[in-house]
Amino acid sequence: MKEPIITLTKKDFRLDYYRGSGKGGQHRNKTSSACRITHLETGFCATSEDERSQHQNRKLAFNRLCNNKKFSNWLKLESIRILNDLPTKEEIEKQVDDMIERDLKNGNIVIESYTPIAEIQGMKA
Repeated sequence: MKEPIITLTKKDFRLDYYRGSGKGGQHRNKTSSACRITHLETGFCATSEDERSQHQNRKLAFNRLCNNKKFSNWLKLESIRILNDLPTKEEIEKQVDDMIERDLKNGNIVIESYTPIAEIQGMKA
């Protein structure tokens, strides 16, 4: 049996219900059946207000979010990061900062400054 790499739960999403726009008459104006789903970590969002039912709109919005190219790319990258134990952006930045600090202390990196020729000529005059 395969184990899931990533599990997403209700806690990972924000569900907003609102009144849909467009034709539909009194039923449409009185019920909050339109649904907006936002993935909290990435901010990706999908909406649906096509159906009369809140449950059907929620299902449609989830399908649209899963079919979103950016969201599916994020899922792929996240699963690759988990499987290969790739470092996060913050971990890479910390490693680079540590390397630069270490090399500055050891003298491997020398920061030089120069004076432009115009300034040197101005000093001679």
